[in-house]
Amino acid sequence: MKLENRCIEISVGGDVIQIESGLTLELRQRIITATGVTGYSIHEIRSGKKKVVYLYYQSNNTACPEQVKTQDEVSTHLASFRSIKTRVGGFLTIITSGQFIVDYVVIGEREVAIVIPGKRQVYIEENKNVVTIYIV
Repeated sequence: MKLENRCIEISVGGDVIQIESGLTLELRQRIITATGVTGYSIHEIRSGKKKVVYLYYQSNNTACPEQVKTQDEVSTHLASFRSIKTRVGGFLTIITSGQFIVDYVVIGEREVAIVIPGKRQVYIEENKNVVTIYIV
């Protein structure tokens, strides 16, 4: 898929969604692993009904080669992926299927927002530039 002028590689297999975009993001039902993270934060929104985990990373400004065929929208059995352009920039939205605890993910140029139900607990393990998020 294409986000602004760069390519994002998405692969889906079994119960895993993998995304390559300056960081590597692997979504599983209750565990998210991100490599290339420079920082993170957790916030509650909608009066505590949702939690958002923000992951910050350095964008790889590698342009998408013209010969690469990209799509703006893709749906699989695990998620729907859509590239969106706005006045403030481009975003990739990922709406996961019901088997995931994650409601949706938004990938921007330098950050990722992972939205989960507010009742869930989030535990984060950090090892250098790898962050593992456990959702219970």
